[in-house]
Amino acid sequence: MQVKIDFKNGNKTVFNADCYDADDLRRDLVQQNANGNHFFYINGYKEDQLIVDIQSIQSLIISR
Repeated sequence: MQVKIDFKNGNKTVFNADCYDADDLRRDLVQQNANGNHFFYINGYKEDQLIVDIQSIQSLIISR
């Protein structure tokens, strides 16, 4: 599964988040936002982690 992010400044990134089921990742991001976090923490393959400032995101797409 991949997380594709377009940032407000025009940059883009694609992150491999295969350790998640897509539905679990959606729920996790919603919960992080509801908790008032200013960053999304997304775990990836082999201990990779993506940390993203929520306010910098233009769009976030989770694809299988």
